Formats: sequence, C-alpha cells, structure tokens
Amino acid sequence: MLIFGWRTRSSRLGGGSFHCPVCNAPRTYAHLALRRWFTLFFVPLIPVKRVGEFVRCETCQVTLDPVVLQTRGIEQATFTAPGTPLPEPGSALPPPQA
Repeated sequence: MLIFGWRTRSSRLGGGSFHCPVCNAPRTYAHLALRRWFTLFFVPLIPVKRVGEFVRCETCQVTLDPVVLQTRGIEQATFTAPGTPLPEPGSALPPPQA
C-alpha cells in the first residue's frame, strides 16, 4: 500500500517591526511563505509550488497581507485628527483650529 498526498508548510522569509493594525501599536512580525509539498508516507519530499505569503504579528498572532509593511499608518494617525483629509506628501500640515 502506497500513501501519498499534499501538505502545505510555511517557511520564514524575514522579520522586523511594523505598526500592527489589530494591536494598534508597533510590534514585531514574521514574514512567512507558504509552499505546497508532495508527501509520501506523510513525509514532505518534493516542493511543488509556492502558494502565497503573509505577515504574522508576533504579539496577537493575526495573519495579514504583506502590503501592511508598505503603509505609513503611524505617521498619518499621529498627525491628523479624525475626519481631517490627509495632506499631500511633502506638504506642511495645516495649522490647528481653535
């Protein structure tokens, strides 16, 4: 009897710190890739194809799209009040209203 199948495994591509939108604070993250493997007797033998990648917050363990690493959430949330349109990049912030 021959037992074969498929298994998906993750591997670490890198890590660092970012602003987690769930924790709403600076946190460390792991950048992971998913790969599908051919298994024989439940042992992964041959990598078949890369399925995708994601970012996992090390604190809350939520998985996010890697696009969150490219956003500037901290700077925008710090300098703008709710309902205020964001300034154009490179321009000065408007003076606060009394």
